[in-house]
Amino acid sequence: MKTVIILGAGASVEFFEKYKGNYLSTQALTKALSEDLDDLYNYLITNRIYDEKRIPFIKEFVTEVVLSLRKYFKDTYNFEHIIHIVDILVDIFTSKNLIIRDNKNKLTNNIYLPLLDIFGTKFESYWGDILYYLPVYIRYFILDYVNKFLLKFRHYYDKTDFEIWKNFLLKLLNEGEVSIFSLNYDILLYEVIAELNKENKNNEKLYIETGVNFEDLALNNGCDILDLEKIKAAKNVFVPIHGSTLFVPENNNVKICRNANWATEERLRIITSMQVTSEGCNDYNQVMITGLSKFDALSKEPFATFYIRLIKDLIEANRIFVIGYSGADKHLNMLLKSSFCNVSEIHNITKLNEKEYGNLLDNLSEHIFSDWRKFLPENCFKKENLNQIISDKIIMKDGCYIYPKGTKYFLNNLEMLI
Repeated sequence: MKTVIILGAGASVEFFEKYKGNYLSTQALTKALSEDLDDLYNYLITNRIYDEKRIPFIKEFVTEVVLSLRKYFKDTYNFEHIIHIVDILVDIFTSKNLIIRDNKNKLTNNIYLPLLDIFGTKFESYWGDILYYLPVYIRYFILDYVNKFLLKFRHYYDKTDFEIWKNFLLKLLNEGEVSIFSLNYDILLYEVIAELNKENKNNEKLYIETGVNFEDLALNNGCDILDLEKIKAAKNVFVPIHGSTLFVPENNNVKICRNANWATEERLRIITSMQVTSEGCNDYNQVMITGLSKFDALSKEPFATFYIRLIKDLIEANRIFVIGYSGADKHLNMLLKSSFCNVSEIHNITKLNEKEYGNLLDNLSEHIFSDWRKFLPENCFKKENLNQIISDKIIMKDGCYIYPKGTKYFLNNLEMLI
């Protein structure tokens, strides 16, 4: 039995509900880039990324992006939309200013030139120099913004939270091979896996490869290069497929640090040494994949190896657990959709609010499943399913199961549900 687990942001959100702020949620990160912009500006100034004379330009640029999104999409945009527009516009400005990120791709850059009409004539060509690294800085800011929360609550998890994840993984490991692909920036699974690996150092069946030895990193509070060959070859693996708050760029790979604060310091050190080249910034999108167009970043390491491993495991999988994923990533949806030719089971763990849960039966094949249709097979939504009884586990057609009461409920009731 080979099992693949996909962890979206929703897999972690419930574990932070007891705290006033959840820095890991899409809503919180969107707010940080659209409402509470002082955090971003203070980050840029405090770390001497921009001097105070240039901050007004950055403020005006980001504010214009946000206002344009609000105008056309009201409150339906999120931080990935903001970053996506920033990426495109910065590429346009730098292209006009003869600083080409990819000199083989001039046509692609020029196609987007009409987007400058959004801003009229507000910005001058010399902005290319100021804005060139902004996409990188914003990504680093998000990672460090999350790290502040994780450091503040480094031991925030109840012991029971830790144990239910551990029990879930042990159950699956005892049944066969397990591959975990995380889309969020929570580090709980790293901690759970570090303990599992410490207990099962000589038991290949229960050992989960992360690409580094977390036990050694814990002893010296250090960082180490991610071993991509181990990621490729391991039976069981954990992969932060969109990046991690613990990542630091390292040539054509990344280092991973056990301590989030050390990772932040290392990234800031790298910022001061970045150079403009004809191919753009080598660190661009290297430690974190975000925005709406993730395909380009998948050609860079470590994400190229991550993606190849994901494809391989989805092809070989017997069952898939999708936990807290909304269907926002086209590259992943495409793979999930196609994988259902091979898998015998798909388990979708989500959390519906009271209204959604109450209306679930009437809308089983309608709009309430619009997000899930992006990655679940159409067979799950046949009209025959309309007579299913709403419960803790909705049994769909052809091995499709939906658990509507959230991640915690699912993990706490494993034996009853699966």
